[in-house]
Amino acid sequence: MKINAGEIRVGMLLEYKNDLWQVLKTQHVKPGKGGAFVRTKLKDIQSGKIIDHTFNSGAKVDFIRVDAKEMQYLYLDGESFVFMDNDNYEQLMVSKDVISKNAEPHYIKGRYAT
Repeated sequence: MKINAGEIRVGMLLEYKNDLWQVLKTQHVKPGKGGAFVRTKLKDIQSGKIIDHTFNSGAKVDFIRVDAKEMQYLYLDGESFVFMDNDNYEQLMVSKDVISKNAEPHYIKGRYAT
């Protein structure tokens, strides 16, 4: 879903340069001369890399909607983690690559975002 850069808020996830970035900080600037812009501090959710980026206020940005659901970690099945939904007992297999490049079962806190 595309949004205007002026609508960016802390905590949002954005797709930028083919990666997912979490917005850590925003500053909306309206200079006396020229157009408004938004300064942001973004964190790559895969690598943890943090960058500063400035968007023109009218620029379109890909907003990623994330729904979080509490799940119970069960076990590691080869290349996938297995989680269970505590409400309906459905099991969900999630690839190691999706969770983290260096994930180990004891680091999983039972949360999975879709």
